[in-house]
Amino acid sequence: MTEDPRLDEPAEKRTIWIILSVVFAGCLIIYALVGVQPPAKPRGAAQPQRLVQPTVRNLKYMVEGTADLADITLENADGGTEQHTNRRLPWSRDLVVRPGFYGYISAQNADEFGGTVIVSIEVDGIRWKRAKSSGKYVIASVSGFVP
Repeated sequence: MTEDPRLDEPAEKRTIWIILSVVFAGCLIIYALVGVQPPAKPRGAAQPQRLVQPTVRNLKYMVEGTADLADITLENADGGTEQHTNRRLPWSRDLVVRPGFYGYISAQNADEFGGTVIVSIEVDGIRWKRAKSSGKYVIASVSGFVP
């Protein structure tokens, strides 16, 4: 009958292995609970720039052209539709809206002599949409979700 050679080891040697095993298991548990922390940034290090989306946008509807009069339809700040008939050109309306607002404007040339009608939408002072139509009773329109 062959005996297990580990049984012949002195009790001190087995005790050391048991202690090392317990310490190693404890280290693993602590590592699992604490996790790995990213290295600290040195003082004065530049922080990454965050792009902040504006909470409101300044929207401007505009109608212009060579025609004298236009019938205008638009989406107002409350999400409703407004109509304005026989408006002298140039014409504009300012709104304060949130990003994602659906902007819409159309203008029909109401001048019996024809001419051009140009509609546009500006967002924060920058032209965002534009359309042009020429002739009697033509319609120009633009629309989209405000960025």
